[in-house]
Amino acid sequence: MYHLRQTFNIAQFRGHQHEIIDATLTRQDAFVIMRTGGGKSLTYQLPAVIESESNQRKVTVVISPLISLIRDQEDQMNQMKPGSALSFYSNMVGGTSEQARRWQLVRDPNAGVALIFVTPEKVGKSGRFKSEMEKLNGQGRLGRFVIDEAHCACQWGHDFRPDYSQLGILKHHFPKIPVLAVTATASERVRNDCAEILRLGRTYRFFRSTANRPNLTYSIKCKKDSKDAVVKDMVDFINQNHPNQAGIIYTFSKKEADQVADSLCTHGIVARAYHSDVQDTNKTLIHRSWMKNETQVVVATIAFGLGINKPDVRFVLHHSISKSKSSSRCLLQSTCLNN
Repeated sequence: MYHLRQTFNIAQFRGHQHEIIDATLTRQDAFVIMRTGGGKSLTYQLPAVIESESNQRKVTVVISPLISLIRDQEDQMNQMKPGSALSFYSNMVGGTSEQARRWQLVRDPNAGVALIFVTPEKVGKSGRFKSEMEKLNGQGRLGRFVIDEAHCACQWGHDFRPDYSQLGILKHHFPKIPVLAVTATASERVRNDCAEILRLGRTYRFFRSTANRPNLTYSIKCKKDSKDAVVKDMVDFINQNHPNQAGIIYTFSKKEADQVADSLCTHGIVARAYHSDVQDTNKTLIHRSWMKNETQVVVATIAFGLGINKPDVRFVLHHSISKSKSSSRCLLQSTCLNN
């Protein structure tokens, strides 16, 4: 309870958090379905901090699908507990020398590293990663593997990632290390397939929290035929309902993201595009600018993850949802957070 209050500034557990934390601290595998905003991150961050201060100085490894999510969690953890989190991904600033420096910190039991964040591609394709995991395991310092957005492992999931389907190698190489699989959405079929793919066996613990979010409201509008008119509708919505409040606009394509962001700026709304063609250094600047509310709106493809931990996001607009064969008009959907 000390770290819950002092490190994370949380007064009490919510939902199944306490049970999940107990399960993973007692070395049990677990599969968790918990809605966005329900507190999934705490279920592995808190155990990681506790074990990093134990005699063994254990390290928790988090596999996450998007660099934006990795940076977000790394930054948040280091704000709460400086030096506790490190990330590893391709094309990071500093290149191989920076990665080598970070691995040296991971290997140092006195450096205070509690969590490392990696992409599934790093797990499957990096010999260095496997070597470092074997060293940690040999020292008794490998705490757990966390599979974030675990539904990505299953072809029945809506965000299937081929490299996720190979993550069963973690249990193959490190059978005694617990796996904590977490996601906000998974049908029974997806959950069972993911558990098999990740080699959780038959005795893993399963936790499901309610998906109800009473603080959200939803609306759907027919889009106008003119691109400028659609942007003007979004501008009016933002100015009337959420002036100077943070939001996200999702688009289907990178080109759309650039165009919408530029158009919003011409209407006086500070907006930046975020997608895979944006340079890595610029992604970091955009993300941090938005987190500090210097940028009001991020216009993004799915490369800007849905799990960003920003408590004051007040609207999400989906610029393009569908076109039916019977109508040339698309739909515009908004999700508004009431608190």
